[in-house]
Amino acid sequence: MNQEIQLKIKMEQAIARTDPNTEAGRKLSNTIESNCAKMPDLSLIWGEKLLANDDNRPEALKFIYSAVAKSEFDKRPVMILAGAAKLLMQKKLFEQAEAIYRTAIMKYPDDQNFRSKLATLYIDRDKPEDAIKVLERGRIRGPLDNACTIILAQAYIHLGAPQSAIDFLKPLQEAGNANMAVGLTLANAYLHDARPKHAARVLRSMLTHDPNNNIATAMLGTVMIHDKDPIGAIRLLGPLYNKGASDPVIVGTLAKACVYANDRNAFDQVKDQIPNRMYRDYLEAQMLHAEHKPVSALEKIRPYIQGGDISAVSKNMMTLYVSLLDEDHPILPMIKAALGDEKFTTVMESRNAWFRSPLIAELQNDRGRAFSSTLEVGGVPTKRTERIVAERPRFEIR
Repeated sequence: MNQEIQLKIKMEQAIARTDPNTEAGRKLSNTIESNCAKMPDLSLIWGEKLLANDDNRPEALKFIYSAVAKSEFDKRPVMILAGAAKLLMQKKLFEQAEAIYRTAIMKYPDDQNFRSKLATLYIDRDKPEDAIKVLERGRIRGPLDNACTIILAQAYIHLGAPQSAIDFLKPLQEAGNANMAVGLTLANAYLHDARPKHAARVLRSMLTHDPNNNIATAMLGTVMIHDKDPIGAIRLLGPLYNKGASDPVIVGTLAKACVYANDRNAFDQVKDQIPNRMYRDYLEAQMLHAEHKPVSALEKIRPYIQGGDISAVSKNMMTLYVSLLDEDHPILPMIKAALGDEKFTTVMESRNAWFRSPLIAELQNDRGRAFSSTLEVGGVPTKRTERIVAERPRFEIR
């Protein structure tokens, strides 16, 4: 065993047992730094250990960046770059992760994995245009694999151009190259393009080959809700729930169907099985709104908006919240300040689109539901909330 291998083994053992915030840790930092060109992977491991303490972040980033800069001296340079970016993503250091992905793409422009990771980061941060640029540049170099094609389609859907997503995905489906992810994304694109029947055909075809696919089944239920058939969605999903299905995606979609069918009894039987508390409270607020209890609906959502991390609130919940308020409500400037101009504008656009939605108009006509703003400043409901809810067929969920 040569001296370099022996030194590496000793340093790995030292990293495992040494506290970075001790004198021994500081000495080890110097040793790792001086050997970074030979062992960039150890610099990355030490950077990860330093990141466990937020006070060490500058020092940790120094070692991570050093590992990236010296990655070409490692036998597995791509693993160094991928590991560094993944570590930063886990720590929610998104700007730093973005920089490393960009470095990786410059070094390995034909590596589609780095492009897909960076594009996904952009989509998650509401930057679909940047995601599209990254992937379209990759497409110039050669055909995208299925994973990148799916992410590109998702970016176009996020951008509000679902037809472009369909144009990318439909050939894969017609050529018989569509896996589950391709099928689900294509159905989602049709749904965003206001073509629920096309989406349903894609999903039913998937279920013909895989009838136990809960994700496709739940999405078909969502499509039926958007196609103004929440009762059909209950008929589809209710039997699975009665047989003991506990898949969150099945339960969550069934609960949503109960809301849009205006079936409080069935909703109460299902809602407690939804593991995501925020989504459960969001649906409960929707149900309360349907029952002409806007004040109660607001109170259900308010803790997420005013008492917690507003950046963690889902776009749908935020849209519902501002939809329950008048446009000049005094709390809106506070929400705008917390979200930032760009995100607040997106939420308000969603609010206005929600009011214009044919589905919402249909539901309003069917049950006399008041989707327009019903609150005065101070939370006093106006007479517009006093219409009687129309009766709808009830479905028993055992």
